[in-house]
Amino acid sequence: MRKMLAAVSRVLSGASQKPASRVLVASRNFANDATFEIKKCDLHRLEEGPPVTTVLTREDGLKYYRMMQTVRRMELKADQLYKQKIIRGFCHLCDGQEACCVGLEAGINPTDHLITAYRAHGFTFTRGLSVREILAELTGPDIRSLQHGSFVEITLYFHL
Repeated sequence: MRKMLAAVSRVLSGASQKPASRVLVASRNFANDATFEIKKCDLHRLEEGPPVTTVLTREDGLKYYRMMQTVRRMELKADQLYKQKIIRGFCHLCDGQEACCVGLEAGINPTDHLITAYRAHGFTFTRGLSVREILAELTGPDIRSLQHGSFVEITLYFHL
């Protein structure tokens, strides 16, 4: 074992003492946007359909990724609170389906209506409620003053 550690140490110390001319610097050039082609839709009683190409910018991609990460972390926390019996009643989680709510929200307008039967926490977040407000509604009557005492399900659907 000592021989192996000594050999590794020699290799690492030798690498750190190489002249600067022998050091390879890797640089990466990433695109700032990506274009996607979409299959053309069959139309019924419509003059024109949705566009057949779309462009995803780097900023939008990072924004969607952050939203999906936030929804995932919120759902995992809700799962933990449910298992600790802090959230009572039904708690239909959508962890693993973050792309559905984020992608749907990216494809519609803020004035469009959105209806879901359950698993609405992610959609509620993408529609503008904070994680704190959603978890406050899920945890029960002590914090229901946020929406004047209405039930959790009704409140979450109200905001959609």
